[in-house]
Amino acid sequence: MAVQEVDNRSITKQQVKEKIKVSLILKWSSTLIIPILVYFLTPSLSYSIRIFLATTLWAILTWAFELVPPVVVAIVLPVLYILSGITLPAAAFSGFASTTIWVTLGGLIMAAAVIQTGLAKRIAYRSLALTGTNLIGIMIGLVIAGFILTPLIPVINAKVALLAAAVVGILQALEIKPGSKAGTAISMASFLAVSAPTIGILTGGGDITLAGSLISKGIGVTISWGQWASNMLIPALIWSIISVFTVLIIRPEKLTVDKTILIARYRELGPMSKKEKLLIVYLLIVLVLLATDKIHKIDSAWILTIASALLFFPGLNILKKEDISKVNFVLLFFIAGTMIIGTVASSTGTTKLIINSITPFFAGKSSVFVIVATYIFAIVAHLMTTTIAAVSAFVPPIVELYKHLGLNPLVGGYTMVLGINPFLFPYQLAPFMIIYAYGYINFKDAFKINLFRYLVGILFMLVIVIPFWKLIGLL
Repeated sequence: MAVQEVDNRSITKQQVKEKIKVSLILKWSSTLIIPILVYFLTPSLSYSIRIFLATTLWAILTWAFELVPPVVVAIVLPVLYILSGITLPAAAFSGFASTTIWVTLGGLIMAAAVIQTGLAKRIAYRSLALTGTNLIGIMIGLVIAGFILTPLIPVINAKVALLAAAVVGILQALEIKPGSKAGTAISMASFLAVSAPTIGILTGGGDITLAGSLISKGIGVTISWGQWASNMLIPALIWSIISVFTVLIIRPEKLTVDKTILIARYRELGPMSKKEKLLIVYLLIVLVLLATDKIHKIDSAWILTIASALLFFPGLNILKKEDISKVNFVLLFFIAGTMIIGTVASSTGTTKLIINSITPFFAGKSSVFVIVATYIFAIVAHLMTTTIAAVSAFVPPIVELYKHLGLNPLVGGYTMVLGINPFLFPYQLAPFMIIYAYGYINFKDAFKINLFRYLVGILFMLVIVIPFWKLIGLL
């Protein structure tokens, strides 16, 4: 009997291995066969466009199937464009010369300072301790923490990792079971509390900084930090609140929270250190400089680069030389590699082809129709690939489309950013895997929340965003 059980287990393990093997073969085959078919089934298009579409589709499929680390694809992609003869090395690696890279680098180092000093954790626990007496209270606390952390930590991975660790500690203290509706709701709320408000400021995340750079390139004028905030901050704050409360769609169990647990967690951090106090003052000065970039004319990239470097200098001494090794430089290669998609799409004529193909559909339609259609297009585009890749590939053509239609191209770019923010699957937004890995999220319930967010997002555009943009003169 025991032997039979062992044999059954062996067979089961063997079956699982075979299924995984077949799945991998199908995925790898798809990444090659589909791009090849696209190339040979579009003979009417120019060589450059066909190669671009096939190569880019290979990258998108490889990202979607998670066959290799995303950064590997981002590194190889520009080289493939060069080898195929559709672009030159100077253009292929132009992403490294973009201010987007320097904003991200500065943001990564600033994030390290906020986390290393313990300031970020203090903000998270304090926000939760102030409001967390039940599920709604915890959600409000998460929204507050998200609002505060967004400008202080311009990197979503760091924000998610920080808040996830704090929330999981609280879930464990409250003895909430992994996979429960309450565990799913709180975990999802913590993720949405830091991912939704990123759209409100130009340095909110790598994808937002990239979008700002691409929109600026499309309109021929640099978008300042203050300009982006004036157009997007209020919608972002409202969207954050809405996003966090969409978790209630799964009807989580009622929860009564012993506030002393949250207060105890906060007190474990001890009194605020001199470094934390100094960092708060320093960050406020940096935020003022960012908000007034239109006045002093210093690009936010240079402000963040210098400000982050000074953290290592005498006088501040907030970071030590060994802290630089903790910065995730891989993200810079990923962003630089994906940025090339938009550049090559334009140089090969692919962007123009897309514009010419979809302009008749939008011609003569109202601005509201165009904006909602753009929002839905962004959702569909994001389903095909990662956030950064979706921004790089699809923001430039939409900006051009709005120029052709006589609409404000800023609105087109902003709408794409708003539409790309929601997600349905983990591959679309890698930082989600940080919170998902803790095991408290039931994927089925998370899927319901994310799907509901899509529907709510369309109403949000109609009821909040479009009227707001009309009020401030964007439309």
